[in-house]
Amino acid sequence: MIVDIIPAKKLPKNLSVLSYKIPNDLEAKVRIGQIAAIPLRNSFTSGAITAIKKTLRTPYPLKYITGLASEKPIFTLPQLKLFRQLAEYYYTSASLFVHFNLPKLIKKDWQKLPARLRQGYGGHARLNAPTVNRHKTAKPSFLWWQKTEERNKFYLKQIQTAKKSKFQLLIIVPRINDISALAKQLALKSTEYIPIHRQLSRLENFKVWLAANRQLSALFIGSRSSLFCPFANLRTIIIDDEHSLDHKQYDMNPRYETKVVAEKLGQICKNKIIYSSPAPSLVSYHELQLKAPQFKRTIISADLNNELTKKNFSFISEQLDTHLKHTLNSKKSIFLFVNKKGEATSTACQDCGFTFTCPSCTLPLIKTNNQFVCYYCDHQEDMPPFCPKCSGPNFHSLGLGIQKVEANLKKLFPESKILRLDKDITKLAIADYQSPAAIIIGTEYALDKINWADIGLLGIINADSLWQHAEFISAETAYQLLIKLLTLAPKNANIIIQTFQPNHYLIQSIIQNKPEIFYQNESAFRQKFSYPPFAQLVKLSCLNKSEAATKKKAEKIYQRLKGYKNIESQPPLSILRRKIRGKYKFNIILKLKNLDDFKPLAKIIPNDWLIDIHPRTLLD
Repeated sequence: MIVDIIPAKKLPKNLSVLSYKIPNDLEAKVRIGQIAAIPLRNSFTSGAITAIKKTLRTPYPLKYITGLASEKPIFTLPQLKLFRQLAEYYYTSASLFVHFNLPKLIKKDWQKLPARLRQGYGGHARLNAPTVNRHKTAKPSFLWWQKTEERNKFYLKQIQTAKKSKFQLLIIVPRINDISALAKQLALKSTEYIPIHRQLSRLENFKVWLAANRQLSALFIGSRSSLFCPFANLRTIIIDDEHSLDHKQYDMNPRYETKVVAEKLGQICKNKIIYSSPAPSLVSYHELQLKAPQFKRTIISADLNNELTKKNFSFISEQLDTHLKHTLNSKKSIFLFVNKKGEATSTACQDCGFTFTCPSCTLPLIKTNNQFVCYYCDHQEDMPPFCPKCSGPNFHSLGLGIQKVEANLKKLFPESKILRLDKDITKLAIADYQSPAAIIIGTEYALDKINWADIGLLGIINADSLWQHAEFISAETAYQLLIKLLTLAPKNANIIIQTFQPNHYLIQSIIQNKPEIFYQNESAFRQKFSYPPFAQLVKLSCLNKSEAATKKKAEKIYQRLKGYKNIESQPPLSILRRKIRGKYKFNIILKLKNLDDFKPLAKIIPNDWLIDIHPRTLLD
């Protein structure tokens, strides 16, 4: 007999399964889902048994498995099928999925394992369920909500249904700290839900693994990795904040997306999938043909061009200034959102134009007090007294940072309590930011740390800075962040958005309470330049310690790609920060109508290159 095994060790992208012979003394013990010890090259490793074949003849000699970690299986059939489908979709090896999802077990843990795993097909706890898909997979539904109260009410109804019908419900949140935040908003006790994420201890992770397969009625709240648990009776999956970029693992392999994994799991296990967001991704808006709900919110737009005409360079418009004074008099707090940390976006020499950049990633250094800081790689250095190029003493800060806004406010409101909340602030207690009648200036970091119930005024200092980037997705992420701010603001709070482009479709969509204005205009832009949802993107990345070698390798592959039909390939470009983790990086962007057209190309991509399907960023 022969077994197919997915090793728990990184393999080349085109190799997921290896075949081995079964010794005679193990033939009666071997089952799918078990962990076997196998020889691999000149060493030994472990792997998951994914298929058992009765054939005896092979065109080439095979090695024998050397043993079983236990006669008890670790993976279910749906898990193994999911790993292989994802490996094929993302052009990587299934061994990565096995490696990252193999529970870290000690001797006493093996004793607690069930002799057989419930397979979980079709939402039913059945043993040895067939792999045949008998029913048509339902189309995902979408909850487009306006206020968190509306979302919470819907979630609680789903939780009650799962509890009453005795099945498992999984809510997936973008970030790990969102797990406890959501549970708090839903007023759930710690005994009423099971958290799942990568930072759990070995023992906690094992308890979750057991609960997923043995506790047939339960609520799970987790991050994207929770989809890989051996659920036995999972009937509904809710993806919270469906639009969030954090639903993709973008910084390491395997580079998978929550939506893709959930949909493939839904096809295998017949799960119901519900997307939830106050600002759906453009892809979901287009694919699911969503209709926007009716919004009713008064929002004030302040034209910053008029302020410059009046010689007002403080970035505090007359409208915002008036509302600041009124809100302070009413003993309410104010939150002013600023997109940038530090004092400015860059610092240059006024004499020669030299710009201070990070020696590691080459991005502009941001001035913070008397230091230069890189917020990408955390590099810090003291600000020199003279320009290193011309020895000039005159430096000029460009752009608007949160510290500059803070300084301007202290001049305008010297008697008011002004607090800054970004990642640079570590000494002040969170309670200080929840005190009444204070002006709080914060970045996105502050959104889950302030008391929104006490906010009487929300001000966006410069909305334009949110989308003035070269990334194709920048307008969408800007819109979604602004909508998030609006959903957090209390119903009676005043909202002022300052902008240099009051007629931009993004601003007009929010001011007029008509989401369709944004989605229709952004769709037209994407269609014109062949971006999702009107094209599929693939990012190919070459990394090397030598910039010249990296560029040469990338150019060589690009020349080979140019001849393929139905694929638009862009010449290799260096990433915005040039270096990442000490290596230079060049990207080649492919645009395809159908992802299947990439299959013949994948064979010519070297194994040390990165393949990113549906990349969220093209310049990094």
